[in-house]
Amino acid sequence: MSVMPKKSIGTRTILALCYLTLMVDGFDLVTNGLIAPRVAPEFGMGPADLGLLFGLTSFGMLIGAISGGMLGDRFGPKAGLLQALLVFGTASLLSALATNAPVLIATRVLTGIGIGAALPNVLSYVATLVAPERRAGVGTIMGSAVPIGGGVAGLLIFAFPSDLSWRAIVLLGGILPLALTLPLALMLPKARADVRARVEKLPLGNLFEAERRFLTPMLWLASFLTMSLFYALINWLPTFLGQMGLGKGQVGLMMLLFTYTGAISAIVFGIVLQTPGRTKKLAIAGFVGTGAGAIALHFAGPDFASIAAAALLTATFSSGAQCLLLGLSPTIYPLALRGRGAGAAIAAGRLGAIVGPMSAGFILAAGSTYGTVYLLMVPLAIAALFATLVVLDRSAIDKVAASIPATSHH
Repeated sequence: MSVMPKKSIGTRTILALCYLTLMVDGFDLVTNGLIAPRVAPEFGMGPADLGLLFGLTSFGMLIGAISGGMLGDRFGPKAGLLQALLVFGTASLLSALATNAPVLIATRVLTGIGIGAALPNVLSYVATLVAPERRAGVGTIMGSAVPIGGGVAGLLIFAFPSDLSWRAIVLLGGILPLALTLPLALMLPKARADVRARVEKLPLGNLFEAERRFLTPMLWLASFLTMSLFYALINWLPTFLGQMGLGKGQVGLMMLLFTYTGAISAIVFGIVLQTPGRTKKLAIAGFVGTGAGAIALHFAGPDFASIAAAALLTATFSSGAQCLLLGLSPTIYPLALRGRGAGAAIAAGRLGAIVGPMSAGFILAAGSTYGTVYLLMVPLAIAALFATLVVLDRSAIDKVAASIPATSHH
């Protein structure tokens, strides 16, 4: 177990601060989608312009995940996290001052880089706090903070449907991370792992050394497929619900339920992971449940109850599977590679978050139905499960975790 000195704040307080940080990350993550209907008329942005905003911001998150992991390994995850908060907080404030579409897009891309850099550093930092057998579970629970933060942003829109300007939304998205930066800098202890990581630097190529030669690509594949599924589902679900005859209020309620059901699922997955030997069972449940939910969506409707049941079934398992991979990613690499290992896996997922919704759009544009799109998710869920099981077998996750001691702090 980690040993905290008497003068330091407790581990639970540190974990709570990290969780709050990822909630802020989640708030900013969904901001583009929330402001799009409000900013488009002001700047004359059509569908192509909004697509560019969404796509380039997601690309910024991908770059941020890679660079953030590298910074965390070079300077320690605490320093990497603080830099990420400064970047996306400042960039979000600048977004609120944008006077045209190009400036808005540029500042949102910078915001995306900061958002992308935060997650691998939080996961890497948290992995130094807890005992090896708890790392995957705690990391999975941490992943639930992102949708909860996004849900808070959604609640603001739900509560103030017309009174809240888009500038106020992005301004709040800038104030929150900057307000957290100083408390985190003062209160988070610097892990000895930070010093060790700087001394024990390993080349990036070590991600593919020995058993990791096969493990790393499989982790990337699992992350890519899982995020492709999740973001194709969540991005197109509102349109699907609208076409099924649900009103705007019902669609808004359904998306909030989807978000918070997924977050609760991730917390439950993380708690169950605290018991050794359940990782594979949870992975199987997550991906099989995702496939079952996609099939249920194919056959759902037109009544609200059946659509809601199918959507929430999918949310429960797809979010759990996604956060499970987030929790696992830093645990399978040695300390000096942990940030880059987690960052690269998250970057693969970010790429999936771009490709998945775009692919669904192409399929729909070709004349296929939403039901067809959901059925196509089933083989992808099976492939993601296969890749995840390969990662678990090759990494022997429990043995690897047990071989890396939890570090103390000073």
